[in-house]
Amino acid sequence: MSSALNDKSALVLDLGARYARCGISGERSPRCVMRWEVGDLLQKPLTAAEWRQYLYPKMHKLCFDLLLVNPTRRRFVVCEDLLLPRVFRETLLSILFDVLKAAAVTLVPSMLAVLYATANHTALVIDCGWAETRLLPVFKGIPLPYLYETVPTGSRNCCETIRKEMNAGRDHPMDSSKDGPPLTEYMAEDILERACFAQQKDPLPNVVDAEFQTHDNDVLKEFDVSDRLNRVIAVLSEQGSTGGRCFMCARQLC
Repeated sequence: MSSALNDKSALVLDLGARYARCGISGERSPRCVMRWEVGDLLQKPLTAAEWRQYLYPKMHKLCFDLLLVNPTRRRFVVCEDLLLPRVFRETLLSILFDVLKAAAVTLVPSMLAVLYATANHTALVIDCGWAETRLLPVFKGIPLPYLYETVPTGSRNCCETIRKEMNAGRDHPMDSSKDGPPLTEYMAEDILERACFAQQKDPLPNVVDAEFQTHDNDVLKEFDVSDRLNRVIAVLSEQGSTGGRCFMCARQLC
């Protein structure tokens, strides 16, 4: 049952500016997090050949070394930034279809995907990334790009602040760490990853009988479908409309 389920599951790629999170649909968390230098590469325009030279080894490592799956005839769900260059998107799709032989690829705005795991379809999404913080209103599952805003402050600024504060403490006469090596950017980023992200003590409960409020106060009810091992394999809508099924599938995949 498990192998049959994995054969039909989609590969989910959440592509950020600093890291790429990868996993299998139906699982509660990514299987791996890979270093991703796209944010630095976007500082200057690159050609399709340059993007291909960078992306192909990354995608090959992701599928065969990290996820340990054969991507041939598999479905991909790619969570991406709304404003990525067209040449990047076209090169990525070319690699997925022509090289990895993907059966289908679904592109999902990353800021919209965060709502799929909640009982909300309207929200102001704030995405604190590596290089910037982005704000995007979403109304009934539809992003409003004309209200999209960015602030040039992100995790990179936090790393720089940590590095400066730690190195400034070395000059204190009572500080025994002044004889040690200066804190590097890599060490500051490691501190940020280990100490500055928090999670609630209790794990998130399974979303059962979630209610999605509609405009006319009607409720769209859902229920989980589990296999013998009590793993959620699908989330079905009571109304059974095409749009509802697409929304629930995307929420489960991401």
